[in-house]
Amino acid sequence: MVSEGGVDVIVDLREEATESAVQSPVVRWIHVPLADAKSGQEANLRKAIDEVVSAYKRGNIVAFH
Repeated sequence: MVSEGGVDVIVDLREEATESAVQSPVVRWIHVPLADAKSGQEANLRKAIDEVVSAYKRGNIVAFH
């Protein structure tokens, strides 16, 4: 999906992730961990939103994982 869709940025919300599921020198991986059923994650949620908005403004295609 990433290679066919021309994705430029992956915002990975998985708490357990330690690296991108897609190994590509042209895809930027941003890890913003969000835990399931846990409160108090507003700062990380805001960071994820800010990253997506910034990427969009640069004309990038963003995918979530």
